[in-house]
Amino acid sequence: MLCDECGQNQATIHIATIIGGKKKDENLCPQCWQKRNAQILGGLSVGNLLSQLLGAQPQQEEDKSLRCGKCGMTFAEFQKSGRLGCANCYAAFGENMRKMLGSIHGHTHHVGKVPGYLEEEVRAKQQIDDLRRQMDEAVRAEDFERAAELRDRIRALDKGQPVAGGEGEEA
Repeated sequence: MLCDECGQNQATIHIATIIGGKKKDENLCPQCWQKRNAQILGGLSVGNLLSQLLGAQPQQEEDKSLRCGKCGMTFAEFQKSGRLGCANCYAAFGENMRKMLGSIHGHTHHVGKVPGYLEEEVRAKQQIDDLRRQMDEAVRAEDFERAAELRDRIRALDKGQPVAGGEGEEA
């Protein structure tokens, strides 16, 4: 089947569009499909497109100068490409990356499925994280007795001991 756009090349891409309840089918060759996408995206990268669609905050001036000490990649380059230069970039971009991921995903921690053999370990880590959050709140509220209780529960969980009170309990 020939491309509906140029009429010369073999069509390998099928596009079905539904507008106003009416379906339109198109068959395009890779070259015409690329031209169409370039027109639609107007030169945007995937990272920029996602940022714009998801309402990410505009890039801060300090982000432009942030650079990985190992590979030399800047945070601005990461935002544009959506790819990191090396494993050290995670540490180098730290808080800026967390803010960006939080604005895209709504959170910065894993919330998906966990393999069965890791389930107990992940549940304990989540419980410890929740207890630490509660302990920080108790300290801010100057409820030091509650903070000490929570500290003891965290220590017990760290040692693999069962803890009374259940997961995420607020007192």
